[in-house]
Amino acid sequence: MHTLLLYTRWTLRILLVLFILSFIIYLALPNPDFPPPPPNSYQSMEPGDIADQTTLRAYYTNSLRSEVITHYRREFVHPFAAWIPSYQLNYPPEESAWYVKALIKSNYLEETVYPLRESLFINGYEPKNGDDNIAFKGTPVASKITIRYYRSPLWIRFVVFSFGIVTLIYIGRNWWRELTLLFGKKQH
Repeated sequence: MHTLLLYTRWTLRILLVLFILSFIIYLALPNPDFPPPPPNSYQSMEPGDIADQTTLRAYYTNSLRSEVITHYRREFVHPFAAWIPSYQLNYPPEESAWYVKALIKSNYLEETVYPLRESLFINGYEPKNGDDNIAFKGTPVASKITIRYYRSPLWIRFVVFSFGIVTLIYIGRNWWRELTLLFGKKQH
């Protein structure tokens, strides 16, 4: 039994080192660029939409929600590692003021996130019958989308990851100690 525990312990250490190295590579990858707008979209030049072009952009478009979301899922990928999966989260439109910007109209709010890295919030407003109409330079459009891009600094990624690894090692050692106490004793 002791040999099995020793073999398992070295296997776990090797797996932990491989996990840490692969995650460090993941964290060190450069951020994706701000994704381009959907085809046939017009950039909003309203004062609140052009204040900070590095993190917030708004567009007038005739694309519907499904087309907009599909476009940004396809465009928001890592330049050197397109195989890394992202996660899509839906939020109530009321939370747009918190995640995107204050005083914004919204029908939907979705987030594409790379854990411990960056997030892209997609807010859309599609007026229904009777609502106010949207137009760009006098031409009616179907919707206005606002994109907020949150990047995390590299040093914060590593600090959070380091705390996570220290916690994982602490829990793992305590777990290992309990297993050896439970299964390591000789039965008479």
